[in-house]
Amino acid sequence: MSVKQHLILNGEGKGLPWMMAKGLLPTLVARGDYTSCAWTLNRAYDVLCEGMQELYSTVNRPESDATPSRVLEHISNSVLIDYRAWHIRKPDYLEEFHRKAVKEIQFYHAFIPNHGLEAIKRKVLGSLARTNGEANQRREWDIIRPSLTTTVRYWVMEGFHQGTLYRNPAAGTNYLGQAIALIKWGQTHWRRIPKEIKGEVFEETYLKRVQFLRLRFLLEQFDDADLPTRQAMYQEADGIVNETTGFQPSRERDTVLTAYSWYSARGYALNLKARQYQANGLYAFAGLSYKLSAECFAEDDGNYIANLLSYVKSAEYIQSPSIEIQQEALKKIRKVIPKLNYIWKAKKEVNDIDKTYYDQFY
Repeated sequence: MSVKQHLILNGEGKGLPWMMAKGLLPTLVARGDYTSCAWTLNRAYDVLCEGMQELYSTVNRPESDATPSRVLEHISNSVLIDYRAWHIRKPDYLEEFHRKAVKEIQFYHAFIPNHGLEAIKRKVLGSLARTNGEANQRREWDIIRPSLTTTVRYWVMEGFHQGTLYRNPAAGTNYLGQAIALIKWGQTHWRRIPKEIKGEVFEETYLKRVQFLRLRFLLEQFDDADLPTRQAMYQEADGIVNETTGFQPSRERDTVLTAYSWYSARGYALNLKARQYQANGLYAFAGLSYKLSAECFAEDDGNYIANLLSYVKSAEYIQSPSIEIQQEALKKIRKVIPKLNYIWKAKKEVNDIDKTYYDQFY
């Protein structure tokens, strides 16, 4: 399969969003702005570069070399931080990716091809049950942890590839659903096991990242889904909203982590709920959900404007819409469009004037 996308490395294409984001960071630091989407976009791009460079720097490594790459870790992390930074220029990407992935799967004894969740549970629990003593348990975890981690990361990437490159969001949601089910089972069964033993994929922050990506593909399927499927989507989104209600993490503590592990998942979940309300003619509830969704995203993120526009549109169907509310939302949209364009509008050149362009719209 020929993949007609590009990965711009080593500072090429300075006018592209990920490069504009990188150049914007000093301004954001100086202003103490920890809300811009430039933070996640830049981090995702950097991690993607690490993964792609490792993917192709080891193409000629002898097959006898059993040392595994970290391609699955880097590329899946990039996708889960901000999938919009994901782009490649190599037509043989999928071939090379699967070659490296198979090597990692074999090295870590991952549960691929899919053994099924129940079979994985039995195998893991059986292995742990056969070991006695804390030292032996830790040694067994040193085998199980990379097996489970590699399995989850492979499912994430298969889900992403299916939903994007193969234009099959249904298959994408299935793979991501498997990953989520395994993570939730591990969270419940090993809730007292420290992170350094069981692995990062069982952390709540990692789960929210996978849920965020799955929500993206669910939203792509929403319009064509039947009523029972839409209701199931709504229930899933509502669960994520409930899990993220009552606690709002500070973006300053870890700007990128809070954005992609809390705000993004909550924002997409609220958007899906709004779509369901709208489909059922509950425009007041839809408008509120769109507004709350917008508040989860940075002003220079396209999701912010898209949700505000949907919020304004929903008000048209309310018997007594508030013109003032609509006007206020439209003012916000007008204000932030230049900030959005600074990052996301493709540019052929970047000149010195651009360095202060974003700054003037605060």
